[in-house]
Amino acid sequence: MSSERLPGKVMRLVAGRPMLAYLLDRLDRIRGNQRVIVATSLECIDDPINSYCTARHLECSRGSLNDVAGRVAQVLDETDADAFVRVSADSPLLDPALVERAQDLFLSTGAELVTNVLKRTYPKGMSVEVVDANAFRRAYTKMTDPRDKEHVTRIFYREPHCWSITAFNSG
Repeated sequence: MSSERLPGKVMRLVAGRPMLAYLLDRLDRIRGNQRVIVATSLECIDDPINSYCTARHLECSRGSLNDVAGRVAQVLDETDADAFVRVSADSPLLDPALVERAQDLFLSTGAELVTNVLKRTYPKGMSVEVVDANAFRRAYTKMTDPRDKEHVTRIFYREPHCWSITAFNSG
């Protein structure tokens, strides 16, 4: 909600529904058994996100505004997840097939990170990453740059030799 370029963007109404609703609907279309957890901040500006999740019977985990990676680590501590799919709430048109492709690659390759943004061939708003939980925990302990904590997986791209990364592109 605290976006500098477009404050409140994830809860802005598009055709009478919050933008976040469109992403959540698309995530519901993904095959298999997935658990969707919205990770937002404890700041009062993000209360509408929490309220929306409560009304929709979705899990909402809240943590530090400036430590997005810390919010992910918190979710991992609260769950028994072996991995997670990272998508941004400001991607309402995300193609569920991309998430499924990333999940399939994650399961078949054993990579610690599967991504379609290593070399960007998909348009913005179609970014998806699947991250091994243990790899993320190791990465989180190494995050000293505030930009790493804001951009969550930045450290994987900055230190690709330290991680097993599988990338996929369009075409």
